[in-house]
Amino acid sequence: LSIRPHQALQTHMADLGQMDLAIWNTAHGRFVQEIKGERISTRLTDHVELIFVPVSLVFWLWDDVRALLVLQSAVIALGAWPVFRIACSRLRRLVDEGLAEWASLAFVLAYLLFPALEAANMAEFHAVPLAVLPILLALWWVEEGAWGRFAIAALTVAAVKEDMALLAVMLGLWATARALRSSSGSAKGRWMGLAVAAAAALWFAVATFVIIPAHAEQAYGVAEFVYVRRYGELGNSVADIVRSLLTRPGLVWSIATEPERLRYVAGLLAGVGGLAALAPEIVLLSAPALAANLLSAYPAQYSGELHYSAPLVPYIVVAAIVGAARATGWLGRALHERRGVALGLVLAWLLAWSLGYHRAKGWTPLGGEFRWPEITEHHQLAERFFRQIPKDAPVSATTALYPHLSHRERIYKFPALGDASYVLLEVNGATDMHPVELRRRFDELLASGRFCILDAADGFILLGPPRGECVRELPDAFYSFARAQGRLPTYPTNTRFEDLLRLAGYDVIDDPKWRLTSVRLYVEVLTTLPQDIELWPFFVDADGEVAEDPVRRPPVAPLWYPPERWRPGEVVLVETLPWFLPDRWALALGVARGGSWAEPVNRVRVSKGGGAYVVDGTWAVFSPFIRDGGILRPLTEADWPSPWRDRRWTFGAAIELIGARVPERVAPGETLWFDLLWQVTEPIPRAYTVFVHLRDGQGRRVAQRDAQPAWFGPVPTTRWGPDPQPDAHRLEIPQDLEPGEYTLVIGLYDLETGERLPVRDETGAAVGDEVQLAVIQVR
Repeated sequence: LSIRPHQALQTHMADLGQMDLAIWNTAHGRFVQEIKGERISTRLTDHVELIFVPVSLVFWLWDDVRALLVLQSAVIALGAWPVFRIACSRLRRLVDEGLAEWASLAFVLAYLLFPALEAANMAEFHAVPLAVLPILLALWWVEEGAWGRFAIAALTVAAVKEDMALLAVMLGLWATARALRSSSGSAKGRWMGLAVAAAAALWFAVATFVIIPAHAEQAYGVAEFVYVRRYGELGNSVADIVRSLLTRPGLVWSIATEPERLRYVAGLLAGVGGLAALAPEIVLLSAPALAANLLSAYPAQYSGELHYSAPLVPYIVVAAIVGAARATGWLGRALHERRGVALGLVLAWLLAWSLGYHRAKGWTPLGGEFRWPEITEHHQLAERFFRQIPKDAPVSATTALYPHLSHRERIYKFPALGDASYVLLEVNGATDMHPVELRRRFDELLASGRFCILDAADGFILLGPPRGECVRELPDAFYSFARAQGRLPTYPTNTRFEDLLRLAGYDVIDDPKWRLTSVRLYVEVLTTLPQDIELWPFFVDADGEVAEDPVRRPPVAPLWYPPERWRPGEVVLVETLPWFLPDRWALALGVARGGSWAEPVNRVRVSKGGGAYVVDGTWAVFSPFIRDGGILRPLTEADWPSPWRDRRWTFGAAIELIGARVPERVAPGETLWFDLLWQVTEPIPRAYTVFVHLRDGQGRRVAQRDAQPAWFGPVPTTRWGPDPQPDAHRLEIPQDLEPGEYTLVIGLYDLETGERLPVRDETGAAVGDEVQLAVIQVR
């Protein structure tokens, strides 16, 4: 599962590529050497990961970056063995050996299905997941009283990464405590535990306060451990953070009990049905890592995603084993010493939670986070370019290509060049660059004379040193990424812009996990286009306001394959950049000629709507979408406000308000979104404006907004037909508004005269010129 994204070009310089570079260099005698910008540097500026020395040996078995992914998976999987042994050791005290062994498999399953562990394995490659196995081995060997093996395992934990040394300290103290409590009172265990704790504490201090600052000063100009900056209000140095922990308990508590952080802790416990809470002394051993995640100002650390939670899982699972044993004992006594039955009930509880939580958050085909990216011909084509670059040549590559080329001494992340002899770009993939900047840098490289085009196809470009005649013109094969070549759109349309272009349809590409959305347009070229044609795809909110446009994030294809080069009859693919769109949005499209789209005079007329809603005759709005439970789907009439059964208001002679959907509460500084549902009994000759007021208990206006009716574009009253017409509005709530009850008031007026329409209720009685739509709780 972890290799598949790599094959689909979904791994990156950060972190698989840079880890591979440092480990490959370590295997060749250059300990954790890496590249920062255009300079040779070291990972010691950020972390001390001695574990990379033995890890580097894997490349002598398989000299491939994928060996790291296999190794990481294997190390995590091998943790199942100490989990099994610890469970057997604990459960044998309650039931016979055969039943204990079978029951122990339930904990193995819970361990392997633990979502946070799977998330770490799927987050490319990091050092931290490599701590999982030695932590479990250390806990097992403490259980067995194998003090020498315990010391090796605990010190291996300290070698994984500088902060893991604090976990080794806790393991050493745990070993000492267990030795003191054991009937044999092992002196070796006591002294071994103390020695491990002391050695790990010393190593943490040396790595964090000596090694890292010394190297960080050379690279960053600041002699400090840069990651302490992730702790926001707690301070900007280790001393400040420790001081806050000791002297500001209120602040620490307020941070730790924020809803997102509590959900993080609940998620860790959910994987084992909360049984870990019955053995808090085991969970406490993870305190350094748990506190580091829980108190961080960096949300990824307490998201349950990525690699940060991996070292917590061993403690949670072992605590669940101990907690399950305790629960079995308590329940067994309640069942008159029927411990087998009690254990069965506890295991059923464990498995129900483990499987259920995995179904929601797991990363296997059974889990809600399962990903199986498609490997296309484009991805397979990349190998052709990788093979053309000599293995010992310095190279610069865009981020998604970086980990496929990082098995060399020097590789730079484009646009950094250093002494690169080759440059490999994927213009239609992940680049970590603005597309305009990428195009500009490419043009500069060709103009410099240092590089020529060696090969190009389907968005890939390989540049290298001049060889005879220098090729500076991209071949036609390069543009295949921008051509449909027989592909058909998911959502067909038939919208024409004069006799120039026709939108044949579009696809919606959505990543529900990160809520990033893009749209791929299928644009049919009807004639040879002039040089001043510009396609303008954008997105509108429910109230018709522009939510995203190409000003900051232009589509890639036209930058490389401009419209004047498009061939009559071909279908060109124009894909917007992935971005965060509102929960409700609609695609809109316009075409400009002779200047900026911002100037209406430059806009090409829409000669045929083809099912789209045409605005001002110059741009088209297509069917809207809504994010429902995290999943993006087409918005339908079922998502409109429901008509009221027992009330309606009539504005003027023929405009009826027949429904509304208004939130009950909103917080200061937030936006209040609400929808109206109108219906007219006859055509309306004038375009009326909706006024929206929020008033306090004394009738004072505290917020206001006037807008024409809109539903994913303007829908003036002059265009309303006999069918119900939805209408979306927003109202910005002042940041300093006092909590309390406020009344939402709406009405209609003529913008030219300022005259409001009179209002009648469902009985026909006059009620003034406005409607008190709802009472809103601001808090």
